[in-house]
Amino acid sequence: MSFDLIFQKGIAQGCFSHIWLIPLRFYTRQLTLVVLLACIHVVMLSFIGTQKLHAEEISNRVCMALVGHGFENVRVIRQGDYIYASVESNQYRSHVVGIAHALDILANMSPSGSLIELYVLKRNIPQARVCVPRNIWYEFRHEGSNENVVASVLKVSYSASPSWQQLRDVASHNPHTFKSDIVLYPQFKARNVRLSQLYEVQVNAAPAWEFSLWKGMMFTGQFIIPIVNDYEDYYGEGDLARPGFVSISQSFRLLETLFAEVTIGNFNAHRYGGDVKMLWPIISDWLDIQLQAGITGRSWFTQRTWHTTAIRTPTWFLKARHFQPIYNLRFELGFGQFLYGDHAVRADISRYFNQTVIGFYAIRSGGEMNGGFHFAVPLPISSYGYPSLLRIRTPRHFDWEYNAGTEFTLGQYYESRPNENRYIHYWNPLFIKNQLLQLKRSEL
Repeated sequence: MSFDLIFQKGIAQGCFSHIWLIPLRFYTRQLTLVVLLACIHVVMLSFIGTQKLHAEEISNRVCMALVGHGFENVRVIRQGDYIYASVESNQYRSHVVGIAHALDILANMSPSGSLIELYVLKRNIPQARVCVPRNIWYEFRHEGSNENVVASVLKVSYSASPSWQQLRDVASHNPHTFKSDIVLYPQFKARNVRLSQLYEVQVNAAPAWEFSLWKGMMFTGQFIIPIVNDYEDYYGEGDLARPGFVSISQSFRLLETLFAEVTIGNFNAHRYGGDVKMLWPIISDWLDIQLQAGITGRSWFTQRTWHTTAIRTPTWFLKARHFQPIYNLRFELGFGQFLYGDHAVRADISRYFNQTVIGFYAIRSGGEMNGGFHFAVPLPISSYGYPSLLRIRTPRHFDWEYNAGTEFTLGQYYESRPNENRYIHYWNPLFIKNQLLQLKRSEL
């Protein structure tokens, strides 16, 4: 056998002997690629997990800070650059001060560049949504940045975005339920209808027990203690200790921006029965329609007996409301049927001076013209102890309306709650935004 033949045979045998290495090298490269991808996946999961843990840590810290300052129904979620939160502030006289304080906490504890979206609740029902970039609000509150810059980015609205659907599924911290207040309401009446006396005066202490057992619910039980009484009405009722407001109310948010409240019980103006209030913002925050309707009977207390008549008196009042932010003016125009069957047209104009409201009204009822003024002034204590099982506090405002005429059976209506006034139940977005921009740091 020649040398060339031996050499060629050796080469052939060598080639065939290493053929099995070809698939091994192929699978080795595949395995290396799989291991590399797995490592990348683990690193990415670790990064995402760290980011998620960091977001949850921020949410928990912010949540605990809000609860620590007395806010109720607190929920906080962080998603990307957004901080979504909900709060209810029952520890402040002004709900606007509560909003500002909550925004301060969110801005102080959120990362730079965050976008804050805050839902303000009443009995765990959203009343307003406030959106603002964290940096701009922080600079505005701490460095006094230009108000016009804040006004251009601060958004307040009635509507709830999809973020509320996520928030409401989160368990709330420090719920508002099973807490109660003893509110020390004062009552004052005066009239000038007798020639023998300049003014008849009635002064009462009227403490009320208020508590909520579930979402949207409120019980009010009031007891009136006479202090001074010159009035002669309803068989000397004014000289007796007697029940005042005794009612249960339930609030609803029926549609995107339709709010309702149903109340049954004993009201003022010697009425008892049922009452419904509805609010519908028909042109965003520029114009809203409010309807109050009820069916009641007379109610009074004398000789240790509660006297009532049949519930068969229908009443209703429909009015349009507009807030003008430049001059802090609120305009109202309404028409309705009142307690003694008369139909009336009433116009109101009110001016807001921070937390004080002063206004005038004119009414035409039964062919007669009448008018007067009204006001709501904040009482001295601006913040209360944190809500608890039992808290004693003063009311937020004292309100009063003066009737210039002497037609006591025309244009008369009742109130279904003792804290009815033009400040604390007003959630107009333009009003809230205006108040936030004018709020001073010292007021917190």
